[in-house]
Amino acid sequence: MNPMETTNRVTYLDGIRGLAITLVVLFHAFSRWPAIYPYGSTYADFPLFLYGDSGVYLFFMLSGFVILMTLRKCKTFGEFIWRRWLRLFPAMLFCSLLIFLTARFLPERPAGTPHFVDLLPGLSFLPNKIWTIIMHRPVEQLEGSFWTLNKELIFYVVFGVGYFTLGETRALAALVVAGVIGSLAFLLPGGPVAVAAFPFTYGMFSWFAIGCVIYRISTSPQGRGSVIIWAALGISAAVAPLSIAYDNTIFSHYLADYVEIAIFTAAVFWSPMQRLLSTRYLVFFGFVSYPFYLLHENAMVALIVKIGAWMPGLPGWCLPIAPVALLIAIAYGVAKWVEPELRKLLAKPYTRPSNVEVTP
Repeated sequence: MNPMETTNRVTYLDGIRGLAITLVVLFHAFSRWPAIYPYGSTYADFPLFLYGDSGVYLFFMLSGFVILMTLRKCKTFGEFIWRRWLRLFPAMLFCSLLIFLTARFLPERPAGTPHFVDLLPGLSFLPNKIWTIIMHRPVEQLEGSFWTLNKELIFYVVFGVGYFTLGETRALAALVVAGVIGSLAFLLPGGPVAVAAFPFTYGMFSWFAIGCVIYRISTSPQGRGSVIIWAALGISAAVAPLSIAYDNTIFSHYLADYVEIAIFTAAVFWSPMQRLLSTRYLVFFGFVSYPFYLLHENAMVALIVKIGAWMPGLPGWCLPIAPVALLIAIAYGVAKWVEPELRKLLAKPYTRPSNVEVTP
C-alpha cells in the first residue's frame, strides 16, 4: 500500500511516527555522541537536538493507542501476540542481519563490532541482560535503540494478559496505576534502580497508558465513566515525564515531554493538527520509521565519522545528510518490499490470506 494513500486516521498516525523518528535521529546525529562526531559538541546543546530523545515517548504513546485498537480486534491473547510478532519480527530479522553483516565495514560504530550472540536480544525482543545470564557470557544489543522493543514486549504481555483476564476497563485502570507507581518511584532515593528490578510497575507504563486512554476517549467520548477516563489521562500525563531521571537538564526535559503529550493529544482530537501531521514529509518518514529506527544509529554515526575524515573541509552540520539519505533509502526498501514479503512468508503456514494484514 502506498504510504500516501491512506485513511485520515492512519495518515496522521504515520505523521506522528515521522515526527518521532525525526526527533530521535537529530538527537543521535548531533547530541548523543559528542566524543565521536567530527564536530564534537558544537551542536549538542541545541534544544531540538538535545531533547530529541523524547521522540521515543511519542512512539510509546502511539504504541498504547494502536495496541488497544488491536486488542479490540483480537479474540485471544495468543492471536494478539501473533499479530504483534508478525508486525515487528520481519523488519527486525532483516535489519539485524544487515547490521551484523555490515558492522565489520564500519569500525567507527559507537557500539563496536558485534559478536554473533549479539543477534539474540533483538531477534527475541528480550533484554540482553537475560541473554547474558542464559549464555554465561556478555551479550550486547546490536543497536542501543533496541531497548525500546524490550519495553514494548513487557507492555504487550502485561496489558494483553490483563485485557483478556480483567477486561478492558480494569486492565486500563491497572496500567494507569502501575505507571503512576513506577513514575513516582523515580523520585525516591534509589528509585530508578528499584523500578528496573520490578518491571511490572515500570514507569514507562504511563506513556503507554496515555495512548491507551486517548484511544478509549476517542472511540467513546461520552461513554460511561468518561470523567474517570479523562482523569486517568490527566494523571498519566502528569506523571509520565517523571519516569526518566535526568541531571541538570531535568526541567527542560520535562517541558519537552509535556509538549509531546500535548502534540499527541491534539493530533487525535484537533483536525488542524491532523492536517499538519499529514504532510507528505512526515507521512513518508512515518512509513519508513520502524526499519529506519532499527538501522540508523551506529551506521549513521560511523558514516558521519568516515565522511568527516574523507572531507574535513565540510561544515559539520551537513555531515549527517548523506548517511541519513542512504539509510532512508534502505529503510524504504525494507518497508515497501522486504517486510510485506517476509510477513506473507511467515504467516502463510498459519494464517488465511484474508488475515495476513496486521495493524500498523
